[in-house]
This record gives sequence, structure tokens and C-alpha cells, in this order.
Amino acid sequence: MKRQIVTTSDGSHSLYVPELDEHYHSTHGAVQEARHVFIAMGLDYFPADQDLRLLEVGLGTGLNLWLTLMASAQRKGKIHYHGIEAFPLTLEEAQALNYPEVLQQPREIFLQLHATAWETPVDLAPQLELLKQKALLQDVEFTQTYDIVYFDAFAPNRQPEMWKMAMLQKMCEALKPGGVWVTYCAKGQLRRDLKALGLQVERLPGPPGKREMIRATK
Repeated sequence: MKRQIVTTSDGSHSLYVPELDEHYHSTHGAVQEARHVFIAMGLDYFPADQDLRLLEVGLGTGLNLWLTLMASAQRKGKIHYHGIEAFPLTLEEAQALNYPEVLQQPREIFLQLHATAWETPVDLAPQLELLKQKALLQDVEFTQTYDIVYFDAFAPNRQPEMWKMAMLQKMCEALKPGGVWVTYCAKGQLRRDLKALGLQVERLPGPPGKREMIRATK
């Protein structure tokens, strides 16, 4: 998969995939979007002293993971982070991203996220354990349940197989009661499908450049 670096409106990088005509993040601001959708509306939904199991579908550039790692320093509970990615970045691609400069954080920590071994749990910090899995969601068999799912696949019109009812049901079954599923998407069909699976669906204000997003609670 060929990927090109682009600069979004908040100055942070994203990646563009020509064959899909799709970006990894909002062109209105990659960091702004990730902070709003996944941290503010996902992670921060839970008390800071609660241990959490977190699943990310679409690890991508590692931005959501890194923002979660940064946030974990302010939490007492431990985060067990399971990231699934079928097409991982190379270390060279990760080195070219400007998130360390934008977030004013050490570059070596960001690169560590990409350099850690796959399929092996690694303690990145006292409050965060990471398990990276190189796989398609369709091929993953979940052996545990999660408090949070960050769903960060490409848009439904670019990657429709990821938004089918069977995939949504698979993630729903992997959610704990009281768990939340968050995504940047707010399409009506998605809302209807999540409700049909028994989730309580909220339309929340979206990040800059997007009117709404979805948080669904089991």
C-alpha cells in the first residue's frame, strides 16, 4: 500500500492512500480529531482510577495510541491496549511523521511504539501495556472483552467491508457491559445498525470540520 505524507490544518501530519483516495485522519487536523474522538469522548468517559481494556481497530500511524499513552500518565488505573493493524507503517514512515514536534514529546518514545514486537505484550509505561496484532479484523478471534473500542477504519465508502453488520456485531460482542465504542463516523446507517445490535447510540459534537461523531454504549 503506497502512502504519502500530507499536512493537515492543525499542522500535524496524516497519510494519504492514492489507491483508495483516502486519508488516515481528518484533513482539518489529525491531532485535533484524534484527541476529540478517541481521548475526550472515549478514554475520558471512564474514571481515572479504573483499569481498562482498550481495543483499537486501525492502529495506523499510532497517533491514537500515543495520545492514550500520554493520557495514561494522569491516570491511576492501568490501560491494557490491544491494537489491530493489517498494514503496519514501516519504521521509516513513522520517522517521517511530525507528531513529536507538534505534541512536544520525545521522538524516541513515538518510534518505540512502532518498533515494539508484534503479538507480544509490552509495558510501555507503568499505566499502559501494549499488544500489537498484525491482522485483519475479520481474522481476529477475541479471547477477552473490552471497556473501550476505538474504531478508526477508513470511511464506509472507502472500506465498506469494515462497516458491515457482521464486523459491528463482532466488536459489539467483544464489548463489556457498560463499554463504549467510538468512531469519527456519524452516518445514519451506522447508527441504525448499532441500535439494532442493542447499543445505546449518542450523536456527539464532532471534531473541527465535522458536525457529529458517534459513541455507542453497551
